[in-house]
Amino acid sequence: MSWSLVQQYRKQQALLVESEQQRLQLVFLELIEQNAGRITVLQLARNADISTQLAKQYLDEKAKELNADFEVNEDGNVLYRFSL
Repeated sequence: MSWSLVQQYRKQQALLVESEQQRLQLVFLELIEQNAGRITVLQLARNADISTQLAKQYLDEKAKELNADFEVNEDGNVLYRFSL
């Protein structure tokens, strides 16, 4: 009986993680569409309600996956530039 509960809990956790990843992907796509392919760590963190550390990790992974370019804006923030 307890093994079944453990398995059920693990499945629920996996579904929550998958759901959160999908939500983050949607926020990311909306932001790059709204900002002509440019996004900062702070923008993603704020809009997705996640830590800046997690936002940076996510953007670094997406940058590798999608061959993004980088630029520094007038405030000294790194902009990730994705081709649309």
